[in-house]
Amino acid sequence: MRGNGQIRTRKKLGERRREKRKKLFKGLGKLTLILSLIAGLAFAGKKAEDFLLTSHFFRIKEVNFKGATFLRQEVLEKLANIKLGKNIFRVNLRAIQERLERNPRVREAIISRAFPNAVTVNIREREAVALFESGGEAYPVDKEGVVLPRPGRANPFSHSLPLIKGVKGYRLKVGEKLQCPKLTVALELLAALASSGLKVNSYGINLGGPELILANKRTKVLLGELSKEKWMRELKLILSDLTEREEEAEYIDLRFSRPVVKLTRPSAAFRAVHRTSFRTASE
Repeated sequence: MRGNGQIRTRKKLGERRREKRKKLFKGLGKLTLILSLIAGLAFAGKKAEDFLLTSHFFRIKEVNFKGATFLRQEVLEKLANIKLGKNIFRVNLRAIQERLERNPRVREAIISRAFPNAVTVNIREREAVALFESGGEAYPVDKEGVVLPRPGRANPFSHSLPLIKGVKGYRLKVGEKLQCPKLTVALELLAALASSGLKVNSYGINLGGPELILANKRTKVLLGELSKEKWMRELKLILSDLTEREEEAEYIDLRFSRPVVKLTRPSAAFRAVHRTSFRTASE
């Protein structure tokens, strides 16, 4: 009996060893297969990479610049410095963007590959909205207060921009943003007037006093401590009414809760209609 038990025990141990060897060989087989697949993919990937980076099919044949109005194409080409014939995958899009955006006239540059062999460069330029004067110098500024190059042949910004003056002590450097709170308010005011459909190029803004003064050759607008939204609403209404009724104002005073308007040639009809919205200076 004891001999039979020992025989059965040895058989079980043998079976267990065989099962372990089978599992081990099976695991090694799977590992070998996986490693072979990885090696194959890596080899295929390397071949694919070599093809993409060396094929004539992906050599740049054209560079398309879009969106530029003031900047000439030859200037953009020099800034971008994209070589024709270079592999499209070897072009550093970020580096091109940074080079272009160093130019003070470029607000944003978006570069993309147009497969198989072209590069597209979309340019958003900074647009001059006013002239800012300080220390006897006047430079164009965009809506964010960034100083732009002076008008000229190579930079044909309009010479009929509204002039913002009355602030001293600011060094005007092309490409830098002016940190002037009053200028920020003035630019927002001009933007609001433009969005209202009013012509702002005939106006100038004086920032020298306690109040902002918006003025053209005929009308002066005094802006007080009221909210900017109220300025916009009141000024748009008054200027619109003056235009509609062919009236002119010597000044519009918005420093009060009920605006005061001094008409150049007051008419009784105009005063009667607007008695509830603002006061004329004669009232």
